[in-house]
Amino acid sequence: MTSGVETLKKPLVLVLCSPAMGHMNPMLQIAKDLVRRGHDVFFLASEGYREQVERTGAFFLPHKGFINYRSETDLHQLFPQFADVPRGLRQLLWIHEKLWINSIPSALESVRAALASLRKRAPQRQVIVLCESMYSGILPLKLGAELPDGYTTLPPTLGISIMPAMWASVDTGPFGFGLPADDSNAGRMRNIVIAKQFAEYVCKESFTKLADVLQHICGTTKPLDSVYGHHAQVIHHGLWDASWACHDLTLQMCIPALELSRSDWPSNFKFGGALPRKEIPSGYQYPVWWDEIVANSTKHESERKKVVFVAQGTVVQDYGDMILPTIRGLANRDDLIVMAVLGAKGAELRLKDDETLPLNTRVVDYLLYDAALEHSDVFAVTGGYGTLTHGVTNGVPMVLAGDSEDKIEVSLRGEMAGCAISLRTGKPSQDEIVKAVTAILENGKYRSRAQELKREAAKFNPMDIVEREMLALLK
Repeated sequence: MTSGVETLKKPLVLVLCSPAMGHMNPMLQIAKDLVRRGHDVFFLASEGYREQVERTGAFFLPHKGFINYRSETDLHQLFPQFADVPRGLRQLLWIHEKLWINSIPSALESVRAALASLRKRAPQRQVIVLCESMYSGILPLKLGAELPDGYTTLPPTLGISIMPAMWASVDTGPFGFGLPADDSNAGRMRNIVIAKQFAEYVCKESFTKLADVLQHICGTTKPLDSVYGHHAQVIHHGLWDASWACHDLTLQMCIPALELSRSDWPSNFKFGGALPRKEIPSGYQYPVWWDEIVANSTKHESERKKVVFVAQGTVVQDYGDMILPTIRGLANRDDLIVMAVLGAKGAELRLKDDETLPLNTRVVDYLLYDAALEHSDVFAVTGGYGTLTHGVTNGVPMVLAGDSEDKIEVSLRGEMAGCAISLRTGKPSQDEIVKAVTAILENGKYRSRAQELKREAAKFNPMDIVEREMLALLK
């Protein structure tokens, strides 16, 4: 049993996360592990995620105001026009202004209330903040906004980046363009010019609104560029760079091979490794056809059918993007099993009136990725960063598509690492998908590289790194 003295030595851990399942899942995984290690963890999140938070053993603290939404169920109700926003940079700008900037005041008040409640609960205990890198509510406090009741200084914050690194570099340019790294003189000139044009013209209105919200609503006293130090004079920074860089330390939750090479990383940055496979819960309900998948995996290589696992993300769920063209394109392949996961409980795959599900296809509304990947030969997906790291930690080569949210950047990283083929579109044709799947099945270099990256990822212990770096900030 832990003594009272030992308890006082441990900090109270406050976890902050953006209201989207793709962001919540890795933070829930980290919170659960910290609880297992004996930490008192408090998770500030939207009411719609209460059940998931409480299952980790963490204490749930509710968001207040506008930020108290759940993307998967509320986004299209709050903003029906979102469906009509063109994908790519215009969609990123829309998300930055309508969701991220608009959420800053309510997120700030939510953080203040959460920190004040921890101070009242245990005045003698230190507090440490684990902040998902896109969360909007901590940045104002880093820029001099009024501190919560009971604090004379802001507790240390550990940034947890579960997105591609949002750090404009002379070697890469700004986030959102999907530009490969280029550290040649010409490449660096390209990156600096694009970053300047992007910041001063494309993002001008959004950055002006951000500055107004921070200064006039949140009461900040420092300029946004102050979080970049001298690097603000090197290159113009992008949409979420300040949120990514403002922490005492930011952990990029991937292995170095999955990130673009940069010569000018900030000093408060480290790689944290890719989060490990999750344990499948005891009694987990698999689909009715699951025994067939498991039995196929036990067969001799000459008899075993290759399994193509196809899925999509949780925000853009137009199954005509990836799932349907994959099913249709591979329909006549009796040497394959196509395993389609729709990504939302209760979801249904609607076919044309004269269409039937191919004999080689199995469909389910929701299935844990780690369960599916254990038996897969190819992962065809439009998912984001977590999807990429799932594929790597399972050693499965990927076919990556997508042009919404961060998917352009994710696809670039998978292809750059050698474990994936990028289709460079959010709506690939059947022929494009079939060609990529066939290339991966017939060319062993992709699986070999995926297995190599899996071994590299296994050398990290991300949960140990998170705890170690978290505690180091308190010393």
